[in-house]
Amino acid sequence: MQAEADSYARRATELLGPRPIELTLAACGGALSSDLTSQLAAAGPAGRTDVATVTVGGNDIGFGELIRQCSSGSCPDLAADLADLPGVPGTPGGADRTAGAGGPGSTGTPGTTGATDWDLLGDRLTARFGDLAGWLRPGGTLVVLTYPLPFPERAGACPTGVGLNRPEDAALVNAAIVRLDDTVVAAAARAGRQHRDRTITVIEWRTPDGTTPTSERTAADGSMRRVGWNPAGICGSDPMLNGLRLDTELADSFHPSDRGLDLAAAAVAGEVQRLAGH
Repeated sequence: MQAEADSYARRATELLGPRPIELTLAACGGALSSDLTSQLAAAGPAGRTDVATVTVGGNDIGFGELIRQCSSGSCPDLAADLADLPGVPGTPGGADRTAGAGGPGSTGTPGTTGATDWDLLGDRLTARFGDLAGWLRPGGTLVVLTYPLPFPERAGACPTGVGLNRPEDAALVNAAIVRLDDTVVAAAARAGRQHRDRTITVIEWRTPDGTTPTSERTAADGSMRRVGWNPAGICGSDPMLNGLRLDTELADSFHPSDRGLDLAAAAVAGEVQRLAGH
């Protein structure tokens, strides 16, 4: 599900060639993972769709507000276990919570008290990915995309942080995305185990160890495909993400660039072709 008219989903459809494909764009900017249920209702009846794509979680952790705070020199550590995630309801710091399936690092035991926001987000993503998988036609595929790291993976490659005052703030932003992506991947794996009559595939924006080029696959409850090699983040010569844009395209800041959309579309189309046996 993609919101924008020019999205990786639309570009992937074009790459898949002359075969008849009906594309529905049901997502919307600013949505939380809790909004996926209503978006499913808008996308049409269950049991008729072969492939769905989703990128979700950035608004749950308040990525836009994180960039704003880091730009003003008051950057929080959202990757911390007890971080307060704006899009996750409940008591900050994990007090008086009850966990379900659990996120990375949680007990994973239903009814466990003291669950953190990250645990609750992992539970919610697991449930929503399960809803999406169940909405598909039997044998269908849910393609879950993670988020790219906005800043260089190795310290020193972009010392000014590009729009942030301190390199350490850029590192905190990256750490939040790493924690989010780890949570997304774990939730997709759990949902995949619960819906074995569907395929849930993860497509990773992150470069493994900063050294491996595009299209690496690993066994991860299905397959895992890499979008591209982008260890320099927005600081590279041809980045997959836009940097901070202060013109009329402010809303496109830290969203995929034209190159990023092309790479993501190629990864999605390649995975669909692989699963279809082409």
